[in-house]
Amino acid sequence: MSQTSTLDAAVVVFRTHGFIGASIRVLVEATGRSRSSLYNEYGDKDGLFTASLAHYLENDLDLKAIVVPSDLPCLLTRSCHELVDLPPKASELVLATLEKQWFEFIGDNDSAEADARGTLALATRHGLATLAAAGVPIDVLRSAASAL
Repeated sequence: MSQTSTLDAAVVVFRTHGFIGASIRVLVEATGRSRSSLYNEYGDKDGLFTASLAHYLENDLDLKAIVVPSDLPCLLTRSCHELVDLPPKASELVLATLEKQWFEFIGDNDSAEADARGTLALATRHGLATLAAAGVPIDVLRSAASAL
């Protein structure tokens, strides 16, 4: 299995179970790789998670999307819920991505109004992604988002 395929499979596991809930056994089954192969390439579960999160953020996350159209939670949103338990490099990646999103929402404006708008937009985006993962129908969420 290629590195991309391994990371794609690991992303699905981490989106489904979160960092804490994903076991090495499930990651081995999902990736089709042996435990020793995963450990040789990524060091440990922390390394695999950090590589998977980076892969997800580089390839799948649309920073302008309001709702992730999937029955699985956004890995970034899910990672926010587990931030204190994440490996340090993964925590740094999550925080840097949130900061990047926030600045995309406020643009280059350096006013208090822009700060409030960015904070609201970021909270709304991740709140809607969480609701989508909880099973709220996408059409309901899109309707709510259009009312903002």
